[in-house]
Amino acid sequence: MLGKKVIVIGGSIAGCTSAILLSRLGADVTILERSGGRSGLGSGISLPETIVRQCIEHDLFDADIPQLKLNGRSFIRKKEQGETDQETFWTQALRVIAFNWADVYQNLRSRIDSESYHTNTTVIGIEPNEHGYQIKTSTGKMYAADLIIAADGVDSNTRAGLLPDVHPIYAGYIAWRGLLDEQSLVEESIFDEHTPYYVFPNGHLLLYRVPGPNYRRTGQIILSWTLYENRQGQSLSDLLIDNQGKQHTRSLPAGSLTEQHVQHLHAIAKDVLPESVLKYIFHTRQPFIHAIFDCHTPSYPHNHIIFVGDAAGTLRPHSGSGVFRALANGLSFAKLIESNPEKELSDYVTMWKNSQSQLFSDEIPKATRMGEALVTHSPDWMQMNPDSMNQWWGDVMQERRWHATPDWQLNPVE
Repeated sequence: MLGKKVIVIGGSIAGCTSAILLSRLGADVTILERSGGRSGLGSGISLPETIVRQCIEHDLFDADIPQLKLNGRSFIRKKEQGETDQETFWTQALRVIAFNWADVYQNLRSRIDSESYHTNTTVIGIEPNEHGYQIKTSTGKMYAADLIIAADGVDSNTRAGLLPDVHPIYAGYIAWRGLLDEQSLVEESIFDEHTPYYVFPNGHLLLYRVPGPNYRRTGQIILSWTLYENRQGQSLSDLLIDNQGKQHTRSLPAGSLTEQHVQHLHAIAKDVLPESVLKYIFHTRQPFIHAIFDCHTPSYPHNHIIFVGDAAGTLRPHSGSGVFRALANGLSFAKLIESNPEKELSDYVTMWKNSQSQLFSDEIPKATRMGEALVTHSPDWMQMNPDSMNQWWGDVMQERRWHATPDWQLNPVE
């Protein structure tokens, strides 16, 4: 990659990871970010221990990046009778670490010099030439590229320009999400290195701790939660109108929900969750919504363009977060180049596209099965026991491995 001009379109996690690693391999890398700069609201993410170690070893993360371990999860159902209002019926070991999205982004961004990161720069045209590509931007500036890395998210403009018939497909359900900073609730022992899953027909609620803002200074932790609601047959566009009357397509950010949204969320919680769990939802000041989509980039002829992160594919989050895939893509593409120093640039792109095609052929069905098993076609949780849960999990995995369990490893081409 020595001296090759690489343009990264998109400056979030996927773009920054790829830019850092390719720069260290000798590429001349420029990031074009359409926004004025990324800022995180502190949303929680979880990553497998394996990839966290690799990010520290490759100097993508500081060794002391704020993090909290998660060593297990439990499946809990509501009880209508008895001394308690809930019952744990299955547990599973995990090997994941919880982060604040903002900390992950800032660790990556701090490793990129400002001269290479161009904000408020939207790509409005990509034209091939004899040397690679010419990129036209909203600022009027043109950029030459030997290689383009499209890291511009689920609504990738790069993908839309090259493959206009490829669109994210709504999976029929949404995630209500929230962040709770009320310390008396966050510090409850059920969250000690543990993620409870409160399951109910056609959905579940999961909660885990993440480092809060200024964690290094204050030690504050916050609680990140996600409640999945099956909305098959209901209008998504009607749901995604914010409190100013603006129509959204994928999500509603914190602070934009209407009173009707919040009332609906609270009604769901009252109906399906143990009463002792409602406080986590009700005490959250600004919940937000993410709709769940499926999308992946099919084969395409261009041999000097690759897609990474959500631009390459958006899988249901049960199988792995978008941040996990963004980091894994960057590490794997850099490893591919390091392992094949004699190859030409077009060879790397071909090898990458082949590896991603194989990966998605495995991951898409697994992610879909997990979404169906946990949300749209969940079992009768009241009838499940440890033996039937083990069988259920085996049916979902079909001899595949999940990134959050102790036996998972990152493959070089993932």
